[in-house]
Amino acid sequence: MPLWCHKWPIYNDKERFKLAYSHLAPHNVNTYIDDISTSHDDFNYHLKVIYKSLKQTQKLASSWTREKTQLAVSEITLFGRIISQMVVRPDPERIAAMNVT
Repeated sequence: MPLWCHKWPIYNDKERFKLAYSHLAPHNVNTYIDDISTSHDDFNYHLKVIYKSLKQTQKLASSWTREKTQLAVSEITLFGRIISQMVVRPDPERIAAMNVT
């Protein structure tokens, strides 16, 4: 169950952003530029990690962008790929853009 979040206006420096969430790395919390993601097989554990991520965001006096936040979803879109527990496949919207003649 991934958690995907965008837009961290205070931490636009990717190294500081990564450092701010580094203590959550053992809980499979990953950062990339201004995004974080996490996934777990156990839904209750997943909710606890989401809570820890929210608390850290609150400590940073930052926020998640509602329109771009995805909670407890079975797949996410990243770098033109759709990623799920079983497979990584191309995003059809990206492929359609390449096939326009």
